[in-house]
Amino acid sequence: NEITYERTANANTYPSLFLECNEYGLLTENQLLLFYQNELYEAVEEFVDKFLEHEEFPQHSLHEYLKRYKKVCEDIDSKETDVMDCERLVKDCSQASWTAENRLIKQEGRCGEQKYATGSATYLVATFHPEKAAELSHLLKRDVTSRLDSSLSLQIQ
Repeated sequence: NEITYERTANANTYPSLFLECNEYGLLTENQLLLFYQNELYEAVEEFVDKFLEHEEFPQHSLHEYLKRYKKVCEDIDSKETDVMDCERLVKDCSQASWTAENRLIKQEGRCGEQKYATGSATYLVATFHPEKAAELSHLLKRDVTSRLDSSLSLQIQ
């Protein structure tokens, strides 16, 4: 769009007035607004400004409450996910903190009357891994904190 500047025919009346014209020789919207007061145009601009202020970028108290409510709901969802993850980690860690092993003892020999005898027994040996205890303690603290935060968020909601 090529804009040209032309002097009006009334150059003597308005010597410093330059008009912007588009490529078709028509005045631009800004030039027309200088000559004609358009109350509807001004009302539309005011309406758009108020609409943007109140609807698009609201600053009233209900908007703030809804924004906080949305944040609390998002926190609840994230805490529920965190609680489920923590439960899984606690279960895995508690299983890894103990290892159990079945052992078998076989004995062969002669008894008091010099008769041949055999015997076997099975027993379970459990081994505790103390390094997992610190990790389990940390996970349980995290679980308590997550559940408490989730509970408080639900009460706030």
